[in-house]
Amino acid sequence: MKAQPKTLKITLYVYAKEGFDRQIEFTTFTNEPVNTTFWGALVSQHDVEITLPSVNKSNLIQAQIDALKAEKEKVLSHAQVEVNRIEDHIQSLLCIEGKPVSASDMELPY
Repeated sequence: MKAQPKTLKITLYVYAKEGFDRQIEFTTFTNEPVNTTFWGALVSQHDVEITLPSVNKSNLIQAQIDALKAEKEKVLSHAQVEVNRIEDHIQSLLCIEGKPVSASDMELPY
């Protein structure tokens, strides 16, 4: 088994440009972007060494579970927004068509 490194060496590239409100906006990258005109001018470059945390297998599995749960909640939330949008469209079409709307359809979903 190969020994894992204890540190991570990266280069940070700092770009700056003038924003809409005339304030200077900074953006950082860990590699040089292809289209630098969008991000502004390269104003600084720093070599950084980061100490890696010690992670055991159970911590890694728990982190993956937490990330999947967060992703699941995001998907469910987005799906509910889409369901509400579709239901609103259905109701607006029923109103245009002139059909009576049932009492259950009149209840607010929230």
